[in-house]
Amino acid sequence: MAGLMAAVSVCGVILAGPALGKTISPLGVVTTYLPAAAGGSAYSAQLAATGGTKPYTWSISAGSLPAGLTLHPATGAITGKPVTPSETAGFTVEVTDSEAAPASATASESITVTTAPPAVSTTSLPAATAGAPYSAALAATGGITPYTWSLSGGSLPAGLTLHPGGTISGTPKAGGTAGFTVEVADSASPFETAIASLSITVNVASLVVTTASNLPTAYTSTPYSVKLGAAGGTTPYTWSVTSGSLPAGLKLHSNGTLSGTPSATGTATFTVQAADAENPAATAAASLTLTVAAPLTITTTSLPGASELLGGYQAYVDAAGGVGPYTWSIISGSLPPDLAMEGQGSSAEIAGVLSASPGVYSFVVKVTDSANPAESATADLSITVTVLP
Repeated sequence: MAGLMAAVSVCGVILAGPALGKTISPLGVVTTYLPAAAGGSAYSAQLAATGGTKPYTWSISAGSLPAGLTLHPATGAITGKPVTPSETAGFTVEVTDSEAAPASATASESITVTTAPPAVSTTSLPAATAGAPYSAALAATGGITPYTWSLSGGSLPAGLTLHPGGTISGTPKAGGTAGFTVEVADSASPFETAIASLSITVNVASLVVTTASNLPTAYTSTPYSVKLGAAGGTTPYTWSVTSGSLPAGLKLHSNGTLSGTPSATGTATFTVQAADAENPAATAAASLTLTVAAPLTITTTSLPGASELLGGYQAYVDAAGGVGPYTWSIISGSLPPDLAMEGQGSSAEIAGVLSASPGVYSFVVKVTDSANPAESATADLSITVTVLP
């Protein structure tokens, strides 16, 4: 019976008594190979271990990972974006388990960083509008930065330029679609290149006349010049008068300049047309109004004197020319006390009950009309106050 308590033999196999504790496999790193990484591209690899007690903690105990990569302690994942191509980095990884007395294991690993060839990643470019500023940036991947860009075939739309840094910019001159080939060269030695075929479509904005309908006022016997404006279409524009007539003495030139010396006052309404350089040409028309006035002047050169003994005073300052209504003011000096000036159309009345001391009261009168833009005229005047004998 005692022998049965010590051991039991079953079919020749001796079975031991009850186990006194669990059996833990030795800790070890099972990863023997890490994939190569491409310089400048995202990388991810997973270290693995067996045995011991999870969770594991990972670290680098010797050497270093390629620049740009990181080992995550809790997961054993190596991730990042390597920045130095054409290198092989050797290092030792260490894994530690979670036992009260932690076990650890190490393994020698390496990662080779290769150079991915450059590639143009831009597949399309935004449309441009003729006559409007344009800018678009080309992009590439792989290779070693910085990149240098050039045009290797075809041509950009007129007015646009490809800069070595990869920006296409400028102001396109005409509508249409231009196809071309761009080439990017990296900074490796020797450098590597990649090409891509691209195109830019230049849209033509609708042609419109941008000049306001009321043109600046012109004055008889005074040289006049205004440049009409348009937008959209394809430059240059050609201008003409399609209905109505210009004031006598003025001419509309084909480049849009309305100039000359008007000879008579009046208001003229006429229609102008702008035609662009497309074939067939696009056109736009606008009705314009131009007022020709006589130059604005103050015709009053002197004012009657006043007597303090008479008390009441009334006089007028008159203007001619320009475009009414007028605005009157005194911009320097002063009227005799108790007199005031009030504008009345083309005249300003100076009136009041005089109480001033004898003397000469000098002042400057200003009149402003309603022309576009407004014109002004001034006159130096005075009122002499005397004492009746």
